[in-house]
Amino acid sequence: EMCLRVIDTLEAIDPAVATEMGSHAYDQKLADYSTQGVNTAIGSLTRLQTRLNAYDTTRLSDQEKINRLLLNSNLDIAVLNLKQIQWYKRSPYLYVDQAVDGLYFLMLSRHATTAAKLTSILGRVGEVPKLFATAQRNLKSPPKVWIESAQDGLKSCRDFYLAVQKQLTDSFPARSGEV
Repeated sequence: EMCLRVIDTLEAIDPAVATEMGSHAYDQKLADYSTQGVNTAIGSLTRLQTRLNAYDTTRLSDQEKINRLLLNSNLDIAVLNLKQIQWYKRSPYLYVDQAVDGLYFLMLSRHATTAAKLTSILGRVGEVPKLFATAQRNLKSPPKVWIESAQDGLKSCRDFYLAVQKQLTDSFPARSGEV
């Protein structure tokens, strides 16, 4: 049960990675780097860390102990990234990467037909303006090279989105207005 809670929390924090890993519970979402989203994530992760660290390991098998250590490590990394490193305040490319990967992993996924994934695809694409608005609020004086990298990434992102738009419009002409 604890293992599933940790995995679900990590997937909710980074839905694009969840899709990449084959989990589709959050396919209509992108990461929420808003102040509230980050604070909620840190709170959830910290509570899970506390519960996991308090867990009595004396009755666990060696494999279960290893799994516990791996879960704890994943929680530590997620908290470190959000609370201390704070990439969401430093790296404009993080947002571009989230927008590209979010759509790419959905398009690449073979868990369902494109028709069945269309609602998730449109939902995730619909999250991009909010993601970029959050980037504008969060980013404070990133290094020039990071800005240039993100700008190059945005060009590729735009081209990728336009190609997906064409594919979806051609495949689903009745929904071209949504696409």
